Amino acid sequence: MKVLLKLSLLIVILFLAVVPALAQQPPCSNLIVNGSFEEDGGWHWELTPKPPTFTQDAAWDGSRSMLLGNLDPSTDTLAFSSVWQDITVPADASSVKLTFHYKLVSQGQQAFDEAKFVLLNPADGSILAVPWREKQDTAGGWKEVTIDLTSLTRGQTIRFYFGVVNDGNGNPTAMYLDDVRLMVCTGYAPLPTPTPMPAVVTPTPTPVPAVATPTPTALLTPTFTPALTPTTPITPASLPLISATSTPTPQPKARPAVPITAISIVVVILGAIVILPIAFIVLRASKGRGKAKAEGQSPQESGGQSAG
Repeated sequence: MKVLLKLSLLIVILFLAVVPALAQQPPCSNLIVNGSFEEDGGWHWELTPKPPTFTQDAAWDGSRSMLLGNLDPSTDTLAFSSVWQDITVPADASSVKLTFHYKLVSQGQQAFDEAKFVLLNPADGSILAVPWREKQDTAGGWKEVTIDLTSLTRGQTIRFYFGVVNDGNGNPTAMYLDDVRLMVCTGYAPLPTPTPMPAVVTPTPTPVPAVATPTPTALLTPTFTPALTPTTPITPASLPLISATSTPTPQPKARPAVPITAISIVVVILGAIVILPIAFIVLRASKGRGKAKAEGQSPQESGGQSAG
Protein backbone atom coordinates (compact mmCIF):
# COMPACT_ATOMS: atom_id res chain seq x y z
CA MET A 1 0.00 0.00 0.00
CA LYS A 2 2.81 2.41 0.89
CA VAL A 3 4.64 1.67 -2.36
CA LEU A 4 1.48 2.39 -4.37
CA LEU A 5 0.94 5.72 -2.62
CA LYS A 6 4.56 6.79 -3.19
CA LEU A 7 4.38 5.84 -6.86
CA SER A 8 1.16 7.82 -7.34
CA LEU A 9 2.68 10.88 -5.64
CA LEU A 10 5.78 10.66 -7.88
CA ILE A 11 3.63 10.53 -11.03
CA VAL A 12 1.68 13.62 -9.91
CA ILE A 13 4.90 15.55 -9.21
CA LEU A 14 6.34 14.68 -12.64
CA PHE A 15 3.07 15.67 -14.29
CA LEU A 16 3.02 19.06 -12.57
CA ALA A 17 6.68 19.70 -13.45
CA VAL A 18 6.81 18.54 -17.07
CA VAL A 19 3.40 19.32 -18.54
CA PRO A 20 3.44 23.09 -17.82
CA ALA A 21 6.93 23.37 -19.31
CA LEU A 22 5.74 21.67 -22.50
CA ALA A 23 2.35 23.28 -22.79
CA GLN A 24 3.14 26.83 -21.69
CA GLN A 25 5.66 27.85 -24.34
CA PRO A 26 5.97 31.61 -24.90
CA PRO A 27 3.72 32.89 -27.71
CA CYS A 28 5.76 33.75 -30.80
CA SER A 29 4.88 35.57 -34.01
CA ASN A 30 6.56 36.57 -37.25
CA LEU A 31 6.73 40.36 -37.54
CA ILE A 32 8.05 40.45 -41.11
CA VAL A 33 5.43 41.26 -43.73
CA ASN A 34 5.59 39.41 -47.07
CA GLY A 35 8.82 37.65 -46.18
CA SER A 36 8.54 35.27 -49.17
CA PHE A 37 8.02 38.14 -51.65
CA GLU A 38 5.02 36.42 -53.19
CA GLU A 39 3.17 39.75 -53.06
CA ASP A 40 4.26 43.26 -53.96
CA GLY A 41 3.74 45.01 -50.61
CA GLY A 42 5.43 45.16 -47.22
CA TRP A 43 8.90 46.36 -48.29
CA HIS A 44 10.48 49.76 -48.95
CA TRP A 45 13.35 50.65 -51.29
CA GLU A 46 14.98 53.61 -52.98
CA LEU A 47 15.20 54.39 -56.68
CA THR A 48 18.92 54.00 -57.29
CA PRO A 49 20.86 53.15 -60.49
CA LYS A 50 20.28 49.46 -59.61
CA PRO A 51 17.04 49.19 -57.61
CA PRO A 52 15.84 45.81 -56.23
CA THR A 53 13.31 43.81 -58.23
CA PHE A 54 10.93 40.90 -57.65
CA THR A 55 12.04 37.93 -59.72
CA GLN A 56 11.08 34.37 -60.57
CA ASP A 57 14.56 33.43 -61.77
CA ALA A 58 15.33 31.81 -58.41
CA ALA A 59 13.26 31.16 -55.29
CA TRP A 60 13.66 29.27 -52.03
CA ASP A 61 10.08 29.56 -50.77
CA GLY A 62 7.24 29.89 -53.24
CA SER A 63 7.79 31.13 -56.78
CA ARG A 64 9.42 34.52 -56.25
CA SER A 65 12.33 36.14 -54.45
CA MET A 66 13.90 39.61 -54.22
CA LEU A 67 16.94 40.36 -56.40
CA LEU A 68 19.39 42.90 -54.97
CA GLY A 69 22.45 44.18 -56.86
CA ASN A 70 23.53 43.69 -60.46
CA LEU A 71 24.00 40.59 -62.62
CA ASP A 72 25.21 42.33 -65.82
CA PRO A 73 28.94 43.17 -65.95
CA SER A 74 28.34 45.55 -68.85
CA THR A 75 26.19 47.82 -66.71
CA ASP A 76 28.21 47.55 -63.51
CA THR A 77 28.30 50.86 -61.69
CA LEU A 78 28.62 52.24 -58.19
CA ALA A 79 25.20 51.61 -56.70
CA PHE A 80 23.29 50.60 -53.62
CA SER A 81 20.42 48.14 -53.93
CA SER A 82 18.40 47.64 -50.75
CA VAL A 83 15.03 46.81 -49.15
CA TRP A 84 13.87 47.33 -45.58
CA GLN A 85 11.02 47.27 -43.05
CA ASP A 86 10.64 49.32 -39.87
CA ILE A 87 9.52 47.07 -36.98
CA THR A 88 8.78 47.81 -33.34
CA VAL A 89 9.97 45.00 -31.08
CA PRO A 90 7.96 44.62 -27.83
CA ALA A 91 9.73 45.53 -24.60
CA ASP A 92 8.70 42.21 -23.03
CA ALA A 93 10.20 40.16 -25.86
CA SER A 94 11.99 37.13 -24.48
CA SER A 95 13.44 36.10 -27.85
CA VAL A 96 14.01 37.89 -31.18
CA LYS A 97 15.47 35.79 -34.00
CA LEU A 98 15.92 36.71 -37.65
CA THR A 99 16.07 33.94 -40.25
CA PHE A 100 16.48 34.31 -44.01
CA HIS A 101 17.74 32.44 -47.08
CA TYR A 102 20.06 33.97 -49.64
CA LYS A 103 21.86 33.05 -52.85
CA LEU A 104 24.90 35.19 -53.67
CA VAL A 105 26.18 35.63 -57.23
CA SER A 106 29.68 37.14 -57.55
CA GLN A 107 31.69 37.96 -60.69
CA GLY A 108 35.36 37.28 -59.85
CA GLN A 109 37.37 39.00 -57.12
CA GLN A 110 35.63 41.82 -55.34
CA ALA A 111 37.18 44.95 -53.91
CA PHE A 112 34.32 46.63 -52.09
CA ASP A 113 31.27 44.72 -53.28
CA GLU A 114 29.30 43.03 -50.49
CA ALA A 115 25.90 41.87 -49.34
CA LYS A 116 24.86 42.70 -45.80
CA PHE A 117 22.13 42.93 -43.19
CA VAL A 118 22.13 46.12 -41.11
CA LEU A 119 20.16 47.47 -38.14
CA LEU A 120 19.45 51.18 -38.65
CA ASN A 121 17.88 53.91 -36.59
CA PRO A 122 14.81 54.89 -38.63
CA ALA A 123 14.86 58.42 -37.24
CA ASP A 124 18.20 59.44 -38.78
CA GLY A 125 19.43 56.39 -40.70
CA SER A 126 22.42 55.84 -38.43
CA ILE A 127 23.91 52.37 -38.21
CA LEU A 128 23.17 50.51 -34.96
CA ALA A 129 24.78 47.19 -35.87
CA VAL A 130 25.85 45.06 -38.84
CA PRO A 131 25.00 41.50 -37.70
CA TRP A 132 25.79 39.86 -41.06
CA ARG A 133 27.78 40.54 -44.22
CA GLU A 134 29.11 38.44 -47.13
CA LYS A 135 31.65 39.67 -49.67
CA GLN A 136 31.93 36.77 -52.06
CA ASP A 137 30.42 33.33 -52.49
CA THR A 138 31.57 31.06 -55.29
CA ALA A 139 29.36 28.11 -54.23
CA GLY A 140 26.30 29.71 -55.76
CA GLY A 141 23.72 27.75 -53.69
CA TRP A 142 21.03 28.77 -51.24
CA LYS A 143 22.12 29.26 -47.64
CA GLU A 144 20.25 29.91 -44.42
CA VAL A 145 21.19 32.49 -41.79
CA THR A 146 19.76 32.74 -38.26
CA ILE A 147 20.70 35.65 -35.99
CA ASP A 148 19.69 36.26 -32.37
CA LEU A 149 18.77 39.96 -32.11
CA THR A 150 17.13 39.94 -28.69
CA SER A 151 19.58 42.22 -26.90
CA LEU A 152 19.92 44.57 -29.91
CA THR A 153 16.25 45.16 -30.66
CA ARG A 154 14.10 44.56 -27.55
CA GLY A 155 11.79 47.50 -26.84
CA GLN A 156 12.92 49.52 -29.90
CA THR A 157 11.72 50.49 -33.35
CA ILE A 158 14.38 49.23 -35.73
CA ARG A 159 14.91 49.40 -39.51
CA PHE A 160 15.74 45.90 -40.77
CA TYR A 161 17.83 46.62 -43.85
CA PHE A 162 19.11 44.22 -46.55
CA GLY A 163 21.44 45.62 -49.18
CA VAL A 164 24.06 44.93 -51.84
CA VAL A 165 26.84 47.38 -52.67
CA ASN A 166 28.58 47.43 -56.08
CA ASP A 167 31.72 49.49 -56.52
CA GLY A 168 31.52 49.58 -60.35
CA ASN A 169 34.84 47.85 -61.11
CA GLY A 170 33.31 45.55 -63.73
CA ASN A 171 32.74 42.52 -61.47
CA PRO A 172 29.19 43.01 -60.19
CA THR A 173 27.60 41.29 -57.20
CA ALA A 174 23.95 40.29 -56.77
CA MET A 175 21.93 38.46 -54.12
CA TYR A 176 18.62 36.62 -54.22
CA LEU A 177 16.77 37.07 -50.90
CA ASP A 178 13.85 34.88 -49.77
CA ASP A 179 11.93 33.47 -46.77
CA VAL A 180 12.67 36.32 -44.34
CA ARG A 181 11.22 35.82 -40.84
CA LEU A 182 11.55 37.76 -37.61
CA MET A 183 10.26 35.48 -34.85
CA VAL A 184 9.51 37.45 -31.69
CA CYS A 185 8.46 35.63 -28.51
CA THR A 186 6.90 37.78 -25.81
CA GLY A 187 7.19 36.53 -22.24
CA TYR A 188 5.48 33.39 -21.04
CA ALA A 189 1.81 32.65 -20.76
CA PRO A 190 0.70 32.67 -17.13
CA LEU A 191 0.61 29.24 -15.62
CA PRO A 192 -2.72 28.10 -14.20
CA THR A 193 -2.93 28.19 -10.45
CA PRO A 194 -2.54 24.60 -9.34
CA THR A 195 -5.33 23.21 -7.25
CA PRO A 196 -3.94 22.15 -3.88
CA MET A 197 -4.04 18.44 -3.53
CA PRO A 198 -5.35 16.87 -0.36
CA ALA A 199 -2.68 15.59 1.93
CA VAL A 200 -2.03 11.94 1.50
CA VAL A 201 -2.48 10.23 4.83
CA THR A 202 -0.28 7.23 5.26
CA PRO A 203 -2.19 4.70 7.35
CA THR A 204 -0.41 3.63 10.52
CA PRO A 205 -0.47 -0.12 10.84
CA THR A 206 -2.33 -1.34 13.95
CA PRO A 207 -0.33 -3.89 15.91
CA VAL A 208 -2.01 -7.27 15.84
CA PRO A 209 -1.98 -9.17 19.16
CA ALA A 210 0.20 -12.22 19.10
CA VAL A 211 -1.75 -15.38 18.42
CA ALA A 212 -0.68 -18.39 20.45
CA THR A 213 0.59 -21.04 18.14
CA PRO A 214 -0.95 -24.38 19.15
CA THR A 215 1.53 -27.11 20.01
CA PRO A 216 1.10 -29.90 17.52
CA THR A 217 -0.12 -33.17 19.10
CA ALA A 218 1.52 -36.33 17.94
CA LEU A 219 -0.93 -38.24 15.82
CA LEU A 220 -1.43 -41.97 16.29
CA THR A 221 0.18 -43.76 13.42
CA PRO A 222 -2.17 -46.52 12.30
CA THR A 223 -0.63 -49.97 12.11
CA PHE A 224 -1.54 -51.81 8.98
CA THR A 225 -2.07 -55.56 9.39
CA PRO A 226 -1.17 -57.38 6.20
CA ALA A 227 -3.88 -59.57 4.76
CA LEU A 228 -3.57 -63.28 5.53
CA THR A 229 -2.34 -65.27 2.59
CA PRO A 230 -3.24 -69.00 2.98
CA THR A 231 -0.48 -71.33 1.80
CA THR A 232 -1.99 -74.78 2.43
CA PRO A 233 -5.59 -75.92 2.90
CA ILE A 234 -6.64 -75.55 6.50
CA THR A 235 -7.94 -78.70 8.21
CA PRO A 236 -9.19 -79.13 11.78
CA ALA A 237 -6.12 -81.19 12.65
CA SER A 238 -3.74 -78.50 11.56
CA LEU A 239 -5.45 -75.68 13.49
CA PRO A 240 -3.48 -74.46 16.48
CA LEU A 241 -4.99 -74.40 19.90
CA ILE A 242 -6.29 -70.94 20.67
CA SER A 243 -6.11 -70.00 24.32
CA ALA A 244 -7.70 -66.87 25.67
CA THR A 245 -5.53 -64.71 27.90
CA SER A 246 -6.51 -61.67 29.89
CA THR A 247 -4.58 -58.62 28.76
CA PRO A 248 -5.05 -54.95 29.62
CA THR A 249 -7.34 -53.20 27.22
CA PRO A 250 -5.22 -50.74 25.22
CA GLN A 251 -6.46 -47.36 24.20
CA PRO A 252 -8.27 -47.57 20.90
CA LYS A 253 -6.12 -46.79 17.93
CA ALA A 254 -7.22 -45.62 14.61
CA ARG A 255 -7.09 -48.50 12.22
CA PRO A 256 -7.66 -48.43 8.52
CA ALA A 257 -10.62 -50.17 7.07
CA VAL A 258 -9.87 -53.85 6.47
CA PRO A 259 -10.23 -54.80 2.85
CA ILE A 260 -13.29 -56.86 1.96
CA THR A 261 -11.11 -59.73 0.76
CA ALA A 262 -9.39 -60.02 4.14
CA ILE A 263 -12.73 -59.99 5.96
CA SER A 264 -14.03 -62.74 3.73
CA ILE A 265 -10.99 -64.92 4.42
CA VAL A 266 -11.27 -64.40 8.18
CA VAL A 267 -14.99 -65.25 8.15
CA VAL A 268 -14.33 -68.44 6.16
CA ILE A 269 -11.57 -69.51 8.54
CA LEU A 270 -13.66 -68.85 11.67
CA GLY A 271 -16.64 -70.61 10.13
CA ALA A 272 -14.52 -73.62 9.33
CA ILE A 273 -13.14 -73.71 12.87
CA VAL A 274 -16.63 -73.64 14.41
CA ILE A 275 -18.69 -75.62 11.90
CA LEU A 276 -16.35 -78.50 11.05
CA PRO A 277 -16.02 -79.84 14.63
CA ILE A 278 -19.76 -79.57 15.15
CA ALA A 279 -20.45 -81.35 11.90
CA PHE A 280 -17.97 -84.09 12.84
CA ILE A 281 -19.62 -84.59 16.23
CA VAL A 282 -23.11 -84.67 14.70
CA LEU A 283 -21.98 -87.15 12.11
CA ARG A 284 -20.50 -89.51 14.72
CA ALA A 285 -23.62 -89.23 16.88
CA SER A 286 -25.81 -90.06 13.92
CA LYS A 287 -23.73 -93.13 13.08
CA GLY A 288 -23.92 -94.31 16.73
CA ARG A 289 -27.71 -94.13 16.85
CA GLY A 290 -28.02 -96.00 13.62
CA LYS A 291 -25.79 -98.81 14.83
CA ALA A 292 -27.69 -99.12 18.12
CA LYS A 293 -31.00 -99.32 16.32
CA ALA A 294 -29.74 -102.00 14.06
CA GLU A 295 -28.52 -104.06 16.95
CA GLY A 296 -31.93 -103.75 18.80
CA GLN A 297 -33.99 -105.06 15.86
CA SER A 298 -31.94 -108.17 15.04
CA PRO A 299 -33.40 -110.57 17.75
CA GLN A 300 -37.00 -109.80 16.82
CA GLU A 301 -36.37 -110.45 13.20
CA SER A 302 -34.74 -113.77 14.10
CA GLY A 303 -37.64 -114.86 16.33
CA GLY A 304 -40.13 -114.13 13.67
CA GLN A 305 -38.35 -116.27 11.24
CA SER A 306 -38.22 -119.21 13.70
CA ALA A 307 -41.92 -119.05 14.53
CA GLY A 308 -42.82 -119.45 11.01
